[in-house]
Amino acid sequence: MALLNGIYVNVVDERMEDDVEVTSHPVEQGADISDHVNIRSDTLSLSGNIVSTDTLSAAEILDQIQSWKRSKTLVRYEGRNFGDGFLIISCTTSHPNTIKGGCTFDMTLKRPRIAHSMYVADENTQPETVTVQPSAGNIEVGQTVVFTGGDVFVSSDAQTKAATRGRSTCEVTLLSRADWSVHPIHLASTDGGMVYGWVDEGNIAGVQSDSTETKPQTDAGLQQISKGV
Repeated sequence: MALLNGIYVNVVDERMEDDVEVTSHPVEQGADISDHVNIRSDTLSLSGNIVSTDTLSAAEILDQIQSWKRSKTLVRYEGRNFGDGFLIISCTTSHPNTIKGGCTFDMTLKRPRIAHSMYVADENTQPETVTVQPSAGNIEVGQTVVFTGGDVFVSSDAQTKAATRGRSTCEVTLLSRADWSVHPIHLASTDGGMVYGWVDEGNIAGVQSDSTETKPQTDAGLQQISKGV
């Protein structure tokens, strides 16, 4: 059993690649000289089956995985290996008649090194932003909102949190207006903030308008950092 962003997938084999690259140069006498050791990004290869669960059909699970891949959403994997901050690089499926309604799959997850600006804003200079405060009536699926930070849950009526995440720009992926929904809004980070799940309305500060813009006043280089655990 394994979980991908909290969704069950039947993984039968995992292969983790955690390599380094050593660059070498020849010299006139003796062995080559090695001058750099570069750490490669972790790569996790999975194979198994996608089958229906009590809450989701196999087709819905596959659609969600493909959606994460297309939207470049960072995912959390929990199996024999586990960790946050993986991107789905590829997902190949086969649909034999031995799996009713489901399929077999081969998937590659890779933990990227993401470049961030080294620009540090002047603490006395505040960026100009424009936000529109949301209400239950104007939040719609597909909208971009600001999650201010807090608890994230695996279902809209969950009593125990699955994770606590910080501030993140997110897309509204699902809404639940049922009477029993405690956490009615499902979000997915679009900025690498690793928010994926159901949240409370009180943790959404505002819906970003088209005029929202933050501009640093200088051109700066980029710094590569590692994402994930």
